Amino acid sequence: MEREQSAGQWEYLKHHAVPNERLAKVDITERVMARVTAGQPERSRLRRHRARISFPAAVLIVVLLASASAYAASAMIEIRNSSGQVTIQSAIGDREPSTPKPYVYVEDPMHKYEERVMTMLKPGQVLAYSIHNGTTKPKIDFRFNTDSDTYAAFAEMAEKVSAPFIPEPTDVPKDFRLVYGRVVPVLPSPKDERTSAEYARLQELFERQAAEKPSRDLLVEPVHWSGALHSELVYANLDTTLTIRAVKAVRMEVEWPSTYNQRKVEFGNVEVVFSQGSNIVLGSERQSVEYDDFQAVWQDEKLGQLITVSATGRGQLTEERFLQIVEGMIVG
Repeated sequence: MEREQSAGQWEYLKHHAVPNERLAKVDITERVMARVTAGQPERSRLRRHRARISFPAAVLIVVLLASASAYAASAMIEIRNSSGQVTIQSAIGDREPSTPKPYVYVEDPMHKYEERVMTMLKPGQVLAYSIHNGTTKPKIDFRFNTDSDTYAAFAEMAEKVSAPFIPEPTDVPKDFRLVYGRVVPVLPSPKDERTSAEYARLQELFERQAAEKPSRDLLVEPVHWSGALHSELVYANLDTTLTIRAVKAVRMEVEWPSTYNQRKVEFGNVEVVFSQGSNIVLGSERQSVEYDDFQAVWQDEKLGQLITVSATGRGQLTEERFLQIVEGMIVG
């Protein structure tokens, strides 16, 4: 990626390339939830830590779009693995795209504590924290900083924690820049046998600290972590945001609004579901703005993971160019 943009241009790009917080929820990975696990269906629900996601223990995951509606069999595309099992199921539903409501800021009294924690974070670190201000029941929350500003640094961290692998895309347009690479940690949970001991350690530590120093309103402790849920790379120019994610999974089911269309394409004997449509977002002046939306999903059977690529912008990245990026990731 070229790095000739000025600092001012880059700050604008990071904050305004695509206003993701205003997007209708269409992107696959923004609207998915875990449903079934391999061999342990009773451990099926994910645990959310605000914007962070932690999945249950020692399992491959099945990813399912949160909403569900009826759709015709002719509107469905399936991709199967070498054993004939369906790994990706993509359908066009009968619902209309949702229009986002105007954003209304509501002051969150807990936000000041989160900001304090974020200032303590070091690169590659996960922090657990517990608020003891007398107004809320103490609980353990988490924040992490696993972002990298170069692909090499991202790949190094991903290898260190055995995160899903994403090859460096070679066909991204020259005016796109890497915004960040990220691995999403497995966060401690009392219901996750991989991390329950760490959760118990944190809980015991916070309870002891709260008893010893009752005047402290914020308790913070570094987390011992070593596993990752998924990996992602985000590129952008001043028009379009391109997001690439990899997740270790056995099956993905996706449903698109009725205004979308989809088809199956193939690159190097790898089948890909390509979907396209549009998002309506609220611009800075609260006016409605339409963004093109391209999505691609395929399986990497050798690595046991699913890859999704999405692009949201206002027309500068064409369908043909988007598919060239996908093809480059698959065939090199």
